[in-house]
Amino acid sequence: MGNNNTKRYLVRLTPIDAYFFGGEVTFGDNLATQNYRVRSNYLPQQSAVLGLMRYEILRQNDCLFNGKPTEEEKKKANELIGEKGFDPQPQIQSQTSYGIIQRISPLFIENRREKRFYTPLPLDYNINVSFDGTINALYNGKEKPLPKIETETIEKKEAFKSKTYDNYLFWCSPGVSEANADSPFEKIKVDEIFKETEQVGIQKQGGDDAFFKQTLIRLDDKYNFAFTVEVSEDLDLEKCPAIVPWGGNQSRFKIEIEEINDGFDFCTYFKQLSRENRLLLLGDAFIPDDERDTIDFIWGNCIDNRYIIRNIKDGRSWGKPPKSALFQLQSRGSVIYQKDITTLSALKEKIENKACMAIGLNILI
Repeated sequence: MGNNNTKRYLVRLTPIDAYFFGGEVTFGDNLATQNYRVRSNYLPQQSAVLGLMRYEILRQNDCLFNGKPTEEEKKKANELIGEKGFDPQPQIQSQTSYGIIQRISPLFIENRREKRFYTPLPLDYNINVSFDGTINALYNGKEKPLPKIETETIEKKEAFKSKTYDNYLFWCSPGVSEANADSPFEKIKVDEIFKETEQVGIQKQGGDDAFFKQTLIRLDDKYNFAFTVEVSEDLDLEKCPAIVPWGGNQSRFKIEIEEINDGFDFCTYFKQLSRENRLLLLGDAFIPDDERDTIDFIWGNCIDNRYIIRNIKDGRSWGKPPKSALFQLQSRGSVIYQKDITTLSALKEKIENKACMAIGLNILI
């Protein structure tokens, strides 16, 4: 297997119905640990995007084995998708291999009617952050500069008002729409893309506490998920479109794949959102404490994350795989500032963890 010719594809996923992507709060494995109200995330974790792409490659190569695979079947699967799953730890970065998968981009939203892609609105959109005349404060025993934050309009700068701040409620598309060339930038509210719907039911075990409620998500009809993938072998486009399972509740998605040879890249597409004096996260990011301690100011949220530990070599992928320990990701749309902007390039290099970038994490502009 393997050649030196990397092929790039655009992968689109359209939910057939409402979907469920779980997080830390789940129903649990038994009544003693169950939660009875859970809510889907809008997006899957990037490790789940990797898992979907690995599934699709196995499907295209007739490697979705029934029962325990033979050693020859394990070897073939290992060549196609790698023998281990995602692990962000620095000591194994050089050993990370996902078979023919070379790199996956973060997941974005696409409006195919207008040929536009969307990402969360940067949290500092129309905000000016500066360190002029700032004072320092203690953070974990170290002095950190307190930035000056102002709302910035064409006419003037004015004091930041937290009560009217709502950037977190929007996604945006900086690219020019082919359907509307006069609209080079568009903001759209989150609830215009993602629609919540509730589902109720009864646990099989019964009892007084058997009632449960799930909040599922539907994508508005205009939108689908999209990401790019680079692989070292051709994908079989004749086997697409197809219906694939993804997420909880056996959610079903239509998968479509097309080869792209025009140099399309999401970092370039969203370049208009970048600024010289800060870093913007296009995907969630794993930032170790050592690197985080060197950052002067982060505007953003942390989110809980676990990933499934897979190892084809020892056969665990064919049973119920264990999960990693809980760790935190800096959420996409977050922005990173340094008082000395000359250190931003060095900081970017430190954050660009190769194992994470391979699956669409730690992508900064």
